[in-house]
Amino acid sequence: MPRVCFSCTNAGGAVLDRRTTDVKDLTEARQHATALVQLLIPAVADWRRCRLRAQDERGADLFVMPFWSALRKPGLRTRIRTAFARALS
Repeated sequence: MPRVCFSCTNAGGAVLDRRTTDVKDLTEARQHATALVQLLIPAVADWRRCRLRAQDERGADLFVMPFWSALRKPGLRTRIRTAFARALS
């Protein structure tokens, strides 16, 4: 079972997560990354430049997921608008 480490990067730097997540394959790693991005978007001030980087145990890049790519998921736009509306009121 592969172990994947996820970290977030933006123009200001990187937030590394030293913990690893067990996944059965690359598809499951992407699903996990999408779920993480969807959780993080409402909490990040400027998510448009953020990226989630997935790396294997040796530190080799598996893929990079821009936060904006998660906006194509059903219902996410509504949740983001609601979160921003609450934050601004």
